[in-house]
Amino acid sequence: MYKVKNLSIRNLRNVKTLDVEFTDSLVKISWNNGAGKSTVVDAIFLAIVWKTYIGKGRSIESLINKWESKAEIEITLQDSWKKLKISRTIRESWSVALDIWSSEWEKLTQTDLDKLLSDFTIDPLAFTRMTKKEQYELIKQITGVDTKEIDAQIKNNYDLRTLANRSYKEAKTVLEEMWTVEYVEPIDTQDIIKQIDEANTKNLEAERAQDLLKQLEDQVWKNNQQIWEIDAQIKSLQDKRNQIELQNTELSTRIENWKSKKWDVIDTQPLKDKLNDAQNHNQKVSKFEKYCELKDSVQKLESKAIGLDNEVKSLTEQKENMIKSADLPIAGMVFSEDDGIIVDWIPFDQYSSAQQMIMACKIATSMTPELKVIYIKDWSLLDNNRLQELEEFAAKNEYQIFCERVWEEVDTIILRDWEILSE
Repeated sequence: MYKVKNLSIRNLRNVKTLDVEFTDSLVKISWNNGAGKSTVVDAIFLAIVWKTYIGKGRSIESLINKWESKAEIEITLQDSWKKLKISRTIRESWSVALDIWSSEWEKLTQTDLDKLLSDFTIDPLAFTRMTKKEQYELIKQITGVDTKEIDAQIKNNYDLRTLANRSYKEAKTVLEEMWTVEYVEPIDTQDIIKQIDEANTKNLEAERAQDLLKQLEDQVWKNNQQIWEIDAQIKSLQDKRNQIELQNTELSTRIENWKSKKWDVIDTQPLKDKLNDAQNHNQKVSKFEKYCELKDSVQKLESKAIGLDNEVKSLTEQKENMIKSADLPIAGMVFSEDDGIIVDWIPFDQYSSAQQMIMACKIATSMTPELKVIYIKDWSLLDNNRLQELEEFAAKNEYQIFCERVWEEVDTIILRDWEILSE
């Protein structure tokens, strides 16, 4: 794994000349604005992958000092047994010359250089600006642990469990309100209804008989009226009177016959009361049956909720075992697509900026790039303790960390022959 050993700059942007050797794991670059701090970092990336990291979007000609016709960058990369020297010359004609020297005298091209860097290891702070889903995808790529499917199963079972628990609680509440319900035998109301119908039929016949009797009595009264009138008028109508009397005799016989019959009216109120009692009784039967059905439903819902809860626990345990068995860049870290990164039960975005930076650096080193260089744009976020921790981390993992910040006093590596173009 390579580190940056030496860097030389000539006429690059506002840096006239710079020759520096890097020996420390933590390289701090601080000065006031316009001092060329970003140019130093840009020069490293320009030499290796021909891309500016700080001055993104700059045209090639703007990289050359305006008083010069060309700019030169030379960088030496070294690991424990091999050395690479990369030289780039940028001319006004926009032409760029690349020369690569290897201690093993192998022929290298730009394609070989492109493999040395990854965007993430260049700036770990980019990790802190990622969305939770982007962070998850990167950690999944690093560890090889894909929890997307099991996370979806956990979420689905969790939602089902929540729904089952809600249904269980609602059914249980209704069940508790019915705790006074007791079992009673149902009563057959059909026979009672039949008796009422028969009584009503007989009562209707009696009413009709009474009406007919009244009609007959009215007819007799009218006939008597006629008799009285005939008697008063003329006796010559005696024959007619006799006929009428005969008719009355016959009618009287019929009346007596009707009167001889018993037309007792049946009182249906007791039967109606009996029916009402039976219906009330059967309502209790129905209520008890519903109670039994609901009780059975509550038991099933409770069993379903418990089963889903056990599934969630089992899937969560599987996920935890997957993560525990992986080579994690940070101890105590778990991750998912929805929650992102969680370290020691605290979400990543709830840590301080300095803590996030340290963790991002640990994640960066786990990607094992060919060039072991990390760049931090603004290390003013770090206090002395965090800066010391970062330096110890870089030394332990054999990394170079370049830190930049705006500071009026020079607090950096010793820069030999540092010459800045005056405005």
